Amino acid sequence: MRLALSVVAIVSLATPAVPQELTDGPTTEKAQKAYRNALQNLKEQQELAAFDEFKRADKQDLALAHYQLASVLCAEGLQREKQEPLARAHDELTRALTAYPNFPDAVFLDGSVLARLHQDDAAKKQFENYVSMKPADDISAQRARRYIAQPDLARARMAPAFSFTAIDGTRITMDGLQGKVVFAGLLGHLVRSMPRGYSPR
Repeated sequence: MRLALSVVAIVSLATPAVPQELTDGPTTEKAQKAYRNALQNLKEQQELAAFDEFKRADKQDLALAHYQLASVLCAEGLQREKQEPLARAHDELTRALTAYPNFPDAVFLDGSVLARLHQDDAAKKQFENYVSMKPADDISAQRARRYIAQPDLARARMAPAFSFTAIDGTRITMDGLQGKVVFAGLLGHLVRSMPRGYSPR
C-alpha cells in the first residue's frame, strides 16, 4: 500500500511534466480508453482514480497478450491434433481471465479448448459464463447454448456461426437452421450473375 501511495505521489508531482498527448500506451481499445481516463484523472488532480485506471489498462493489455498466445496454441493443437498445446492454451486463457475476468472472447475460447480436452463439465461452465455476458440474440451466444446442450459439438467441425436478414425481414442464423434442409446451390450463380455495382434498395 505504501508503494502504491508513493507511486501516486510521484506521479502527482510529475503531472505538470506529462505532455498533453502521449503517443505510446495500451494497444487494445478498452485499455486505451482506461488509459485516456487515467490521463484525464491526472489532469483533474485525481491521483488515486488515475492509478486505478492505469492498473486497469495494464490488466487489459496483459489479458489480450495471454489470449493471443492461447489462440496460437489452440490452432497448433488443432492442426497437429495434439493435447499438449491445447492444455497450454487453457493455462494461458486462465491467466488472461485472471488478469481481466470480463473478457467474453477468452471465456468462449476456453470453453472450446476445455471441450476439446474432453473436460465437458468445465467447458459447459465456461459456455454458461459466456452466455451470461452476451445478449440473448447474439449468434455466438446461440452457438454457446448449443455447446452447453451437446458438448461434443464443440469438438466437431462446424460451419462458423453467422446471421443474415432475408428479403422478407426475418433474421436467419446458422444455428437456427439446425435440422432444416437448406438449398444454396444457386446462390453462387445468382451472385455472379448480378450486374457489377448492383445494390438492392
